[in-house]
Amino acid sequence: MLLSYPTSGGGSRMIPVMYSQSRGDLLVAAAHPERKRWWRNLRIPTPVRVRVRGTELDAIAVLLTDAEEVEQATAAYLQRFPRAAVSLRGEGDNHGEVAAGATGDRGVAVIVRASPKQGGSTPADHRSIWPWGWMLPFVITGSIVHRGGGWPTHLPALAGPLIAAVLVTAWVQGTSGLRGLVRRMIRWRIGVRWWFWGLGSPLVYFAAGALLGRVSDGRWPSLSGLDRDSGIPAIGAAGVWLVAVVAGLGEETGWRGFALPQLQRRYGPLAASLIIVPMWALWHAPLFAVLASYRDFGPMQYPGFVFGLACGSVVLTWLYNRSGSSILIVAVWHGTFNMVGGATAASEGTIAAVVSTAVMIQAIVLIALELWARHRRSPSVLGPV
Repeated sequence: MLLSYPTSGGGSRMIPVMYSQSRGDLLVAAAHPERKRWWRNLRIPTPVRVRVRGTELDAIAVLLTDAEEVEQATAAYLQRFPRAAVSLRGEGDNHGEVAAGATGDRGVAVIVRASPKQGGSTPADHRSIWPWGWMLPFVITGSIVHRGGGWPTHLPALAGPLIAAVLVTAWVQGTSGLRGLVRRMIRWRIGVRWWFWGLGSPLVYFAAGALLGRVSDGRWPSLSGLDRDSGIPAIGAAGVWLVAVVAGLGEETGWRGFALPQLQRRYGPLAASLIIVPMWALWHAPLFAVLASYRDFGPMQYPGFVFGLACGSVVLTWLYNRSGSSILIVAVWHGTFNMVGGATAASEGTIAAVVSTAVMIQAIVLIALELWARHRRSPSVLGPV
């Protein structure tokens, strides 16, 4: 079989490989994996092209990391190629174990699963249908989502990216991929520094906006409106924050947890951050029809909204990658930013302007550092550790 895969430099490479079949998937093992690098390009689900018995197929290839799946795939591969056990061993292995796995641990084979694409659309093709479908009855009836009101609400629509991420991950990677996705969704052991940036930095920006409001208006802004957010009943500031974080988890599982890793693998973290922006903006489009706070936008506010999304995308890429791929912390940042950056009644005006400006400055600094690192050929500032 011939396997054509994308390289880190943006091109592609074709190599001949031995393969076995299992349940419609193509299994490829890396012989002497410690000496080869091609399989390292397939750590995340990656579109590839394979030629099998004269037929070319598009497929999704991914390095297996789940111990149970690796064991089953290795057994299926060795059933067809029993002598391959010798080449699957790592250097210096004298005990008959299969060695040098995805993490470099001995006793684990390097197995890549290529799943041929089927005709028709994938679950990813429907990632934008859910929010439109939920909002359509509100648009038809003229219902408006207000702050502090539990109904009508747009909150279920915010789960669209999460639903798409779960469906596509299950379709492409199976149970091992879903387990990995869930682990990233609940990853909280990331260090105090990243909890400060995820939770503390929006609060610091909020405090700065409140202080500026005190200086400019001669009085402290009222905090009573923090418990009034669109589509959420007035359940107290802590309750509203918790709902905002859960809603952020619905968005971020799709954008940062699923889309970002695949895009940055091919285009790099900065370009991936910017590629996500138009999709993210289009996904928000139904909200402008039903959210009272969005319906008040003037013509010049729409470009500002998209620019704000771009800056937020860069900051969230940095936070996600540097925290060790924690979807939880970017959801916390997202929910906290929404609460203190203009979504609630207490964070309008000066406070919203200060919080948004601070995030824009942070994004510009990160972009400058990333470009400088690229110029110096240093490690990426935005990329994974």
